[in-house]
Amino acid sequence: MRTLPLLAAPLALALTACGSGNGSGSGAKPAAASPAAPASPSPAAPAPTKPDDGFFRYTVVKVRTTAAYQDNMCGGPARAQGEFTVITVKAVNLDRSPRQPASGKAFDDTTAWTANGKSFTEAPDLCTEGGDPTNPGQTARYDLVFDAPKGTRFTVLALTAHDAPAVAAVPVSG
Repeated sequence: MRTLPLLAAPLALALTACGSGNGSGSGAKPAAASPAAPASPSPAAPAPTKPDDGFFRYTVVKVRTTAAYQDNMCGGPARAQGEFTVITVKAVNLDRSPRQPASGKAFDDTTAWTANGKSFTEAPDLCTEGGDPTNPGQTARYDLVFDAPKGTRFTVLALTAHDAPAVAAVPVSG
């Protein structure tokens, strides 16, 4: 019945206002408020657990920062709001069919994490991609570009190609 929960709250409030419920009705001191729970620490970045997502094995090849990035696919230089972190990735196709490695565009996912748990997606206005589908056993090498506040340092890169069964978590150094 839907009215029962609505009646329970006023009933509990009335019982609380009458005292402790021990029958004395007077002299009962309210319980002292318990101290507030300490704020939980910031979440940490996910641990770099495995370098593959079931379709590709990923390796971070190079990390660099820059104020501008030459976007060759969409035709022009782009300026960062903060600072671009360009992470060059190597992806080896482990599957039996051609696949496109994770690039953060369309149906796949790339997230860069800092040590204190802040996560960033790729710069949305750039046309960086893993390139054409990569054949089994072959390797793609490409840039992932993140626009983050100046001085941001990433520690883990999480990647998932379209329809991949897992998330790859690889260390970022540099």
